Amino acid sequence: MELSGDDLDEMRSAAQALKLALVDFEGVSDIRDTFDAGGPELDIRVTPEGEALGLGQVELARQVRQAFFGAEVQRIQRERHEVRVYVRLPAQERGSLDALRLLWIDVPGHGKVPFDVVGEAVEHTGISVINRFNRQRVVNVRADVDRTLVEPGKVNAEIVTEILPDVLARHPGVKHRLAGEAEEQAETTSSLELGLVVILLVIYAALAVPLRSYTQPLLIMAVIPFGITGAILGHLILGADVSMLSAIGILGLIGIVVNDSLVLVDHVNHRLKDRGEYWKEAVITGAVRRFRPVVLTSMTTFLGLLPIQLETAIQAQFVKPMATSVAFGVLFATGVTLVLVPVLYFVGRDIRDLFVGPEAQGQEVNV
Repeated sequence: MELSGDDLDEMRSAAQALKLALVDFEGVSDIRDTFDAGGPELDIRVTPEGEALGLGQVELARQVRQAFFGAEVQRIQRERHEVRVYVRLPAQERGSLDALRLLWIDVPGHGKVPFDVVGEAVEHTGISVINRFNRQRVVNVRADVDRTLVEPGKVNAEIVTEILPDVLARHPGVKHRLAGEAEEQAETTSSLELGLVVILLVIYAALAVPLRSYTQPLLIMAVIPFGITGAILGHLILGADVSMLSAIGILGLIGIVVNDSLVLVDHVNHRLKDRGEYWKEAVITGAVRRFRPVVLTSMTTFLGLLPIQLETAIQAQFVKPMATSVAFGVLFATGVTLVLVPVLYFVGRDIRDLFVGPEAQGQEVNV
């Protein structure tokens, strides 16, 4: 989670509140932020009394720097090297805050004045690194998630909906943005959505041209949602989470599940056009004749992917979500195809009869 704002203290406080809230999540560990803590610092400022005496912030800082770091008074040439000579307080007087408070500051027109009168020193912990994104100061709150205990997406969703509104209400100058793995996941999801649209359009065009029909590709592609449903059910059966790899497997599944529908529709069209059968007889007989090829094709695909799903090696964990999506999606879509496609044929014929009227028994029908 990336927090941005203009006030570093407010950003630090908001990040701390978010980290404290993350402690209550099971499976979330190593909670940290990118505010790298630096060493202790002294913030030196001019007091109102110092300003009244005409002392400026720059002059005060210069005299303090000369006392502790040193003021260059001369340079001595030694052979080829130049030695710089500095004047500053002795080492034993530069190691404590009391030395600063006992320092005398030269105020123009008023002689020397104790530091405590014209200046103040506030001790705090500095920040060694300030990150920026789009020219804004940002701090990233990060944590590791044990996926066996909790899904990262659920943690992010609960943070955004329940925790962040309260944190940002107490820190109105802070804004938030998803970053890290959550940002990458959102980008991947966006690209997959675009890929899904492109795949569906390409499949429709590839089916419409040879079939010479605008509606039959829709009939064939009607099984796609059921294949996706089967892929999700497969993850539930195996107790696995649906991940980005599962979504990639679903994209591949889309091109596979249409094969069974295409085999069935093509056989029905063959009986209608080449044999001149009545459309009801062609649909019913075609579904019966294509039952075995459709089932065998799907079963061989499922059994071929079964060893990957049963593999326990670490190397196989990367492809298991994709294999699960394809295997169970094909298996579930097969049963639906054998029922759905014939039913859609009958539905399409009933709709056509409403607008065109019943046709002769032997006449060809193209739904």
